[in-house]
Amino acid sequence: MKRPALHTCVSAAAIAVAVLASPAFAADQTPAATPAATTPTDDTLAAIVVTASTGSRTKLNTSTSISSLTSADIQNFDATSTAELYRLIPGIQVAGTQGDGGNSNIGVRGLRTPTGGSPFVQIQEDGLPVVLFGDIQFGNNDYWTHPMVTDERVEAIRGGTASTLASQAVGAVLNHISYTGRNDGGFVEVEKGVNYDWSKVNFRLGSSINDSTYFNIGGYYDVGHGIEHADYNVSNSYAFKGNITKEFADGKGYIRLLFKVANTQEPSYNGCISSANLNGNKVSGIGPSPLCDARNQAPGYSALNSSVLFADASGAISRQPIDGILTREKMLQFQTHYDFGGGLTVDDNARVARMSGNFDVQFYGATSTASVLSGTQSLIYANGPNAGNVFNGAYVSSSEAVHTNMNHMDHIANDLAARYEFATGPFKGDLKVGYQYFSQRIAEDWHSNPSINEATGSTPAELDLVSGLNGTGNLLSVGGQTGFNQGWNQQFDLTFTDNAPYADLNVDVGRLNLDASIREELFSGSGWAQGSTGAAVGTANVSQIDPRTGTSVTTALPLLGYNGAVNAVNFSESATNWSVGALYKVTDALSTFVRASHGTRFNADRLTNSTPSYFNANGSLSAAGLANAAFPVDQYELGLKNRGDLAGGHYTVELTGYYSKYSISSQEISQTNCENILGINEETCIISGKYHDTGVELFTTYHNHGFNLVLSATYDHSLVAASQNAPFLKSPNIPDLTYSALVSYKIDKAEAGFSVNGQTSTLGGDGNTYAGSALFGLFAKVRPVPHIQLGLDIYNLFNTYATQGASNFVGGTTNLLNAGVAQGRAVKGSVRFSF
Repeated sequence: MKRPALHTCVSAAAIAVAVLASPAFAADQTPAATPAATTPTDDTLAAIVVTASTGSRTKLNTSTSISSLTSADIQNFDATSTAELYRLIPGIQVAGTQGDGGNSNIGVRGLRTPTGGSPFVQIQEDGLPVVLFGDIQFGNNDYWTHPMVTDERVEAIRGGTASTLASQAVGAVLNHISYTGRNDGGFVEVEKGVNYDWSKVNFRLGSSINDSTYFNIGGYYDVGHGIEHADYNVSNSYAFKGNITKEFADGKGYIRLLFKVANTQEPSYNGCISSANLNGNKVSGIGPSPLCDARNQAPGYSALNSSVLFADASGAISRQPIDGILTREKMLQFQTHYDFGGGLTVDDNARVARMSGNFDVQFYGATSTASVLSGTQSLIYANGPNAGNVFNGAYVSSSEAVHTNMNHMDHIANDLAARYEFATGPFKGDLKVGYQYFSQRIAEDWHSNPSINEATGSTPAELDLVSGLNGTGNLLSVGGQTGFNQGWNQQFDLTFTDNAPYADLNVDVGRLNLDASIREELFSGSGWAQGSTGAAVGTANVSQIDPRTGTSVTTALPLLGYNGAVNAVNFSESATNWSVGALYKVTDALSTFVRASHGTRFNADRLTNSTPSYFNANGSLSAAGLANAAFPVDQYELGLKNRGDLAGGHYTVELTGYYSKYSISSQEISQTNCENILGINEETCIISGKYHDTGVELFTTYHNHGFNLVLSATYDHSLVAASQNAPFLKSPNIPDLTYSALVSYKIDKAEAGFSVNGQTSTLGGDGNTYAGSALFGLFAKVRPVPHIQLGLDIYNLFNTYATQGASNFVGGTTNLLNAGVAQGRAVKGSVRFSF
């Protein structure tokens, strides 16, 4: 994989520093305030909210539910993926632990879809989304953002003004905010897996150039086979971020340049065959099977299946490595803050980004061997030590090998806002008006092949289908592949643009704060999309070596292509989002609030290639398209926030009750989901439903000298009607209770602690209830001499076999599961040199 030279990044940074440090801006002044975490470490409610908010108000005085994770929280929680980190945030519901490549389903307060992705959750970096839609097919939002040492904190706002101060983010905004202050000094850190092959180098540096100019830069490089002991390097990534700030004279504001260069390759795990006990509809005793231990085996990254053949749009055959999820990002962001005096300030946040990548994953789906055979057919080993021998195992993995080119995920964005503070008699407040523009191009081509492999977790071999019994007859597959483009198959080049004027009014009358905001979403899509009719367009003649004889033979496989009708896409939609809230400050330490919000999340690429089509011949939305183009969501919240002293320490508590209702219709490419949710057997289907959610979320912190506690919990009662006229039933794959905690104690030159994240039992899509689980972690740090820190982290301390996502029984069995499982015990050491 080609990677740009590091000196190019350094040179660009040096040029930017020189420009911003030029004499035209030089001044001898007191530094202006910038939007940073100015809160004391023991009082998170004193932090100024900058995400999907008017700014200048602390969490205690904001009638929204918002929590934040510090850089120390991020490091100590030691999550194995971006999505798993979010388990520390109340209200956020993550199904499964897919690995750091991503492809997780991230919901919030029950707002999610069975079709995958994160349609109601937006991930931002420094105040702007990286992708506008969290459920882009083979382009989900957790592909592009990974926790980095450049993150000062992650702010998470749920409900409330997420509908009105951000676009396409009705449920939540998760904002990774970089260090931007005068952070003189830095560190270099080396992390190394002790019981697994993985290494990582982190660094961060901040310094002042002159009295009015300063910078922060940082990044990482990692490489290795990973916790699940893949047969080759599944991690091979680097990312580099930085920013340079120039302050104006007289404390009037600043300009800031931010940049990011990333080239990542990380795994997305899909589990393997597990054992279980089914009593009635209760599933318990989930653990490794004789074939596989999903905690530390990665059958999707086998040395015997590390690359597969794919056919492009012209029918040309080429070989593609199975490398997981790859992303390439180059971003340039520009922020301006200026105080005109008299209560008027103006902020602008702009970005241009070039993004692309690949999704190269061998999915896993155990099934009986008999189910893949027809008539007199049998299976032989295509490669490995048993190549050419008859395969007599009871189970195989029969699923899709997917190669998707994310050719373009580029975007351009700008958020311009003016804020005016006023005071008239007993009233004081502020009015914010703004305009956000975001345009993203999504251009992809999918190549999906049916593939047969051993069901084992240890270097599974490819299995070839042959026409006769006992391994005799003609070869009917090539390296386990029985055809080209026979699974999910489409291509498209689409541009979605969101123009959104918005306004927010806050008024304080004594201890009462009233807030109202409105956003007009003007949304449009253009481009084209093409799928497949499902019928072969030709035959691919592939030359291969017959593993039984060692001679060259030619095997003819069915070739499907992009032969469906080309859908023109040329439509526009609009919606009005609003949110109103009231907060009463009972005391200086206790606030209560209520809020009602209405928001709309538009459908994007999942509108394309549906059957029947959602588009007319001219690209406008058909009647069916209009009915499925937008997802309206109503949310209601009641909460309290409290801080105070307890037993010599300081605590904060944020407690929010919520109720939401929404409807959704979306394209689903998984046959399993179609069967589990709708009871139909189709390769591609439309899942439509209505949802009601009621719940309570808690976020609390406690600090007492060296003792620190962060606790998060969410109770959610979610109901779904699988069609518009169906009765409401309990939603699958949403636990009643999820919880997490981070506990540490610091003394002198050492710190130690533990983390936990878990959930109670969960209703599966198959109607069975799966037992809950909890994962524990342990960490310790010691500074034996100045500037040196030694660290130890243990993920999944008790090596728990935790299934935190969807599971389903292998056909015809009641003791074998296809299940995604959390990664097993992983011990990691680190050395950090600070300067």
